[in-house]
Amino acid sequence: MKQIPVLPDSVPFENLFVRAEEIMTTQVHTVAQISSVSSLKITLKRGFSSYPVVDNNGNLVGLISSRFIEILLLKKCFTGQAQLTFS
Repeated sequence: MKQIPVLPDSVPFENLFVRAEEIMTTQVHTVAQISSVSSLKITLKRGFSSYPVVDNNGNLVGLISSRFIEILLLKKCFTGQAQLTFS
């Protein structure tokens, strides 16, 4: 079963007028749909909580959390060429 974050019914007053551009980076770091283990380790060092997953054409195909990448690396869920495929 997927875990869905629980969102509150209302936004705290101090966050009502915060714009996404004030808290998010403008340089988007993505993860390739087929990624090498070494590139994923570098990605994790960037310190973001999740990353967009893109195909070879740069099209968005999903999102992946840093924690899930860590689990995949710990459990060695990659092919013989040390690559992970996200589909």
